[in-house]
Amino acid sequence: MTACDSCGDISCTLNPEADYSPTVVIFRKWRTGDHDVIALLPELPGNSRYDCMSYMHVGQHGAANPGIVIDRTTPATDKESSSLALEMQHLGYVLSVRKRITPKTRANREHYYLATLASYQTCARYGGQAA
Repeated sequence: MTACDSCGDISCTLNPEADYSPTVVIFRKWRTGDHDVIALLPELPGNSRYDCMSYMHVGQHGAANPGIVIDRTTPATDKESSSLALEMQHLGYVLSVRKRITPKTRANREHYYLATLASYQTCARYGGQAA
């Protein structure tokens, strides 16, 4: 297996030869409104190094600030999150359900964000220097 061209890590998700691994997910339920369930994907970067990707039935994928989401939600039970988990599995996700964001998940998100940023900066298509 070769290392990622952007960051040198052989386990980086940008590496086409990387081993497939489950996606870390945290299911939360909004305190207001319809009490919909949101899936936070804390290792996948959103629009900035502070955001992560999220998924809901309505709206589907989008960036989310995990701190704000956690402040405005409560943990979802297995029963409450089962429908959303099944929908995500039908999309091809292999889920690794967790209860909280850890320093490791934050570090992984930062790593992926910086690796993605580096790949854009070196890509001629996005105005960077071609390798």
